[in-house]
Amino acid sequence: MPEKKSIKLLWKLLYAALAVLGGWAFLRWGLGWVLPFLIALLMAYLMERPVRFLGEKLRLPRWAASALCTLAVFGALSAVAYLLAARLITEIGGLLKQLPEWMAGLPDIADKLTLRVQALIVAAPVGMQDFLNNSLGKILDEGITVPQSVYTTLGGWVTGVAGALPNLFLFVMTCVLSTYFLSSDFPHVSAFLLRQLPAAWRERAARAKGHLSATLGKWLKAQGILILLTFLQLCAGMWLLGIEYPLTVAGTVALVDALPVLGLGAVLVPWAGIALLTGNTGRALGLIILFAVCSLTRSFAEPKLVGHQIGLPPVVAMLAMYVGFQTFGVLGMILFPFLAILLKQMQDWGYIKLWKTEDKQTPNP
Repeated sequence: MPEKKSIKLLWKLLYAALAVLGGWAFLRWGLGWVLPFLIALLMAYLMERPVRFLGEKLRLPRWAASALCTLAVFGALSAVAYLLAARLITEIGGLLKQLPEWMAGLPDIADKLTLRVQALIVAAPVGMQDFLNNSLGKILDEGITVPQSVYTTLGGWVTGVAGALPNLFLFVMTCVLSTYFLSSDFPHVSAFLLRQLPAAWRERAARAKGHLSATLGKWLKAQGILILLTFLQLCAGMWLLGIEYPLTVAGTVALVDALPVLGLGAVLVPWAGIALLTGNTGRALGLIILFAVCSLTRSFAEPKLVGHQIGLPPVVAMLAMYVGFQTFGVLGMILFPFLAILLKQMQDWGYIKLWKTEDKQTPNP
């Protein structure tokens, strides 16, 4: 008996290792090939209720209802993308016009920073002054190349965007057409996919679909509310501080904040430090206050929006982010916490048993 249990355990570990390896290989190499079709399948699933509604209430054939829903969804998404892109292009164009003027003012800013830093170096212990002076010299040498680096980076971005447009157009059109075809034949597609599962798994799969949909919906809703809340606070703060192009700046900072590990401090704190060293004390204080307000708001809102709904311990989330970053970079930092949430939910629902849970009958000491 012990030998049979050991053999079963080894087989389970082997299957788990093969599943992890297969998932890693798919994410690494196969995801890019099938991503538009996976998006189309998700969109067809989300459009199923509206398609049925149009078929039942308006007596439309399924192909017509699917076509209307596909046009409505992607038309709305295209309109939103166009408005955002137009606004961003306008503000980025203004930034690029002012960039030469800002670059011309860099030497004055560097001189002011150098004087202030040298005053701090003089006040430092004698044994550290040589090290600090050498470090300051290296920083100034690197700073000379900043304007050229900025122009090179901007040129690379423009070239990259222009080169990606044909692939982006192909990707979007593939998503749109695949969404229509899958939606127009969704009952047969879903039945075919369900038939590929063993009979004993079909009932579990139906229950798991409801659980996973609820979990995904809660997670996306929580993340969307947090990003929107941070963006609105940043827009208000940038406007009050008199910063030009508040929408573009707030949107960029909000996107950086959405990336795990980085957060608002990666932008606002260095920005406040530069403002303080250049003598703009009011802006520095305003940026620090804005950082504190946004951080406190997120600290209070996130446990309710994410922690209370999902219930993932913070240390597990940090572990998932770190492993995800080491494996797939920024994409892994976003994907792996969600996978950890799914594993926890599946453990709670009884679909898997990866760890021992607390015995509810055990009396508290």
